[in-house]
Amino acid sequence: MFEPQRKTFKLNVSPVMSSHLTGENIINPTTGKEPTREEINYFKEHRKDILEPPLFAQSKRTGTALHGAQSRNIIMEHDLGDVAHQKGLIKPTYDYDVWSKNPKKSAIEIEKTIDKKIGSDMTYIKVEAISKAPGTTGTKRDFERYTLMARATPATRQEVDYATFPIKSERPYNIVKIGGVKHEDVVSALDRAHDIKYHPKRYFKTFADIHRMKTYQELIGEKK
Repeated sequence: MFEPQRKTFKLNVSPVMSSHLTGENIINPTTGKEPTREEINYFKEHRKDILEPPLFAQSKRTGTALHGAQSRNIIMEHDLGDVAHQKGLIKPTYDYDVWSKNPKKSAIEIEKTIDKKIGSDMTYIKVEAISKAPGTTGTKRDFERYTLMARATPATRQEVDYATFPIKSERPYNIVKIGGVKHEDVVSALDRAHDIKYHPKRYFKTFADIHRMKTYQELIGEKK
C-alpha cells in the first residue's frame, strides 16, 4: 500500500515566528483517503492539466499572481508561440510560484480543489518562515511561505509555492494579464535577475535566465 510522505520534512520556522498551524501537514478534512496507485499515476501523467486550471481560476477571482520560471514560460509561449520553443526560451522547470495577499488561504483552497478532483488526500501543505530573498539589502524580514506538496512525488519536489506579494518599495514589479490571469511581467523579472545575478548560489541559473529574457525582448521588440 502506498504510504503518504507525511513526516519526511521538518518545518523551518523562525523562533520569532512560530507556526500557527497544527502538525506538519494540513490534511483535507473532507476525505482523508490515501491515494491509490492509479490516482498517483493519474496525477503524474496529467499534472499540468490538474494544477493550471484552478491556479488560473484563482488568479482571475482573487488576484493572485504567478511569477518565476513557469510564469515566464507561459508568457513567452503566449507571445511567441513555437518560436519560444525553437529559440530555447522555455525553461525546464517544475513548481509554480504564486504571490497572494493571503498565501495560507490560497494554498488551502488549491489543496482542497486538487484533492476533490483526484478523489483522495493527494496533496498537503507545509509552511515555513523564510528570510528575505537572497541578494536583497536592508533589514532581514521573515515571511511565511505555504507550499503545496503531492504524495505522488518525492517530498523534495514542490508543486506550488505561495508567498505574499513583494513590498514594491523594496522589490519593484509590474503585472501583466494573459487571459485574465495575472503574471509578473518579464521586464520586472529581468530587473530582479540583474539584482541577484552575482549571488553565489544563484548566479549560474540567473545568467541563463537573463539570456532567455533578453532574447525574448529582442524577438518581440521590447528592448531595454
